[in-house]
Amino acid sequence: MKKIILSGILILVISQNPFAQKNNSRSGEQWFDSGITRYELGNYREAVVFFSKFIRKNPNNKEACLLRNICYREQGKFDIVVADATMMLRKFPRDADFLYSRGFAYSQLGEDKLAIKDFSKAIKFNSEGANIFYNR
Repeated sequence: MKKIILSGILILVISQNPFAQKNNSRSGEQWFDSGITRYELGNYREAVVFFSKFIRKNPNNKEACLLRNICYREQGKFDIVVADATMMLRKFPRDADFLYSRGFAYSQLGEDKLAIKDFSKAIKFNSEGANIFYNR
């Protein structure tokens, strides 16, 4: 009888241990929160890792996709920004944020015609975006 009670208490303690839960399973929200923390600290490389893990579980989360794209941009990885934004534009074809991000990357890569094309589309979908007008 004592063994059963002790076993029950041990199971209860282990199941309530936040460290055991954290190590055994990481929810998508935890990945997103970790990405935000790294992003706010300017650690864009690590933020990309966490956002990518979150996106694998939540592929249609626009905010995480955009933050990952911004992290690539902040690292100066403009080829990746273009590829990432292009992939996201397949999911969100009228999204001014991804069009702006890709346009900015094109401008940094010296592809001015492609940049203007994306900025013009972004303006069409979001006429209030002052950055888009400025960069075009």
